[in-house]
Amino acid sequence: MRKPYWNLTRRFLRQDLEGRFRGNVAGAAWALIGPVLQLAVFYVVFVQIFKARIPGLDGLGYLGFLALGFWPWFAFSEAVSRATTVIPDNAGLIGKVALPRSTLVLARVLGAFVLHGAGFVLVLAILPLLGVSLHPTGLPTAVLLWIPLLLMATGAAFVAASVQVFVRDFSQIVTHLLHIGFFMTPILFSRDMVPEPLQPVVDVNPLTGVVQGTRDALMGGGVGLQPLLLSLALSLLILLLGVAVFRRCNRYFEDFL
Repeated sequence: MRKPYWNLTRRFLRQDLEGRFRGNVAGAAWALIGPVLQLAVFYVVFVQIFKARIPGLDGLGYLGFLALGFWPWFAFSEAVSRATTVIPDNAGLIGKVALPRSTLVLARVLGAFVLHGAGFVLVLAILPLLGVSLHPTGLPTAVLLWIPLLLMATGAAFVAASVQVFVRDFSQIVTHLLHIGFFMTPILFSRDMVPEPLQPVVDVNPLTGVVQGTRDALMGGGVGLQPLLLSLALSLLILLLGVAVFRRCNRYFEDFL
């Protein structure tokens, strides 16, 4: 990546992060407070009220199971949803300054990953304190899995941001698509709990390999190579598709803003 491009992306990233916390009493501390509160909600709702369990895991084990699935999803879904409207949100800037519009999209994607990545690290530190057994040897694998996660989020964000310029209510469609994607991803359940005829539908979801691989790495189940390779291949495909769509639509943005 060229240095001027990266410098501009970092500038927009800093503005995005500062804009989120400007005027808040706790400021950037919400990046750490939020994950703690979310983890507490998971514990109360799923473990204490619903008493949800999956085979082989007790209540606290299921809390870890949920957390390791939710935080990659948080990063992906927020990256896509926030990037969807970034071009219309910056219509004034785009009309006045010649700049690579892709930096605007990339900054919002990175902003979501910075915040939820920090939250994920905090959650990994808290879970053992609560009695959830995690395997430190799996941490490098879990961190590396955020690379295909970032690739697919960036590709999906490019597509969503492009379509939003021409279809102004597309952001609402994205919200519904993300809801569908959430329930097609093994976050609340394990892949083994899915009826066999429906397992191929779950497997083709590129997020499945990331979520499942993260759990396997940190909860000691052993990481399967095939789901990871499938997720990586699908992530690269989504990224290439997103870049191609964005480049094709980029020339027409100003006409529709």
